Parts: sequence; structure tokens; C-alpha cells
Amino acid sequence: MPETGRNAQIQLNGGAAIVSYDPQKWGKLETDKEGTISLDRLVGAGNAAIIAEGIGIPSNVGGRYFGGIEEEAFRPAGFVP
Repeated sequence: MPETGRNAQIQLNGGAAIVSYDPQKWGKLETDKEGTISLDRLVGAGNAAIIAEGIGIPSNVGGRYFGGIEEEAFRPAGFVP
């Protein structure tokens, strides 16, 4: 896990994505057997979990529907096609 200045980095999916965090605020970095990365807040109560997994994107994104939601839901108010 490379550190850059004050922040440390967690590389996900072979470096395809990077999560930066402050190691002076977050510690006890653990990875479980399913690949979930967890961090505990050093001061106070708090924790974080990072779950890196692929998600499916519908093949008809450019059509009338976007994941089952009508395209009109994404148009700004007053839009006239």
C-alpha cells in the first residue's frame, strides 16, 4: 500500500481503482477471505468497509429504459424532445 504524503492508498482490482485514506485517522486495515477490506477509526467509534466487485450494466442503456427506469425520469424539467 503506497503512501503519498499524509494519505495511504488501497489499490483495488489490480490498480483499476484506488481509495485514499489518512492512516493517522484510520487503522487496523484487514482483508477477509471474500476480499472485503475493513478499516477502524483510531479515535472515536467508526469503521469503513470497501467491497470491490463487478456490477452488470444493462445492454439497452441507450434505449428507452435505463436499468428498468424510463429515460424520461432523467430529463430536466421542461425538456421538449
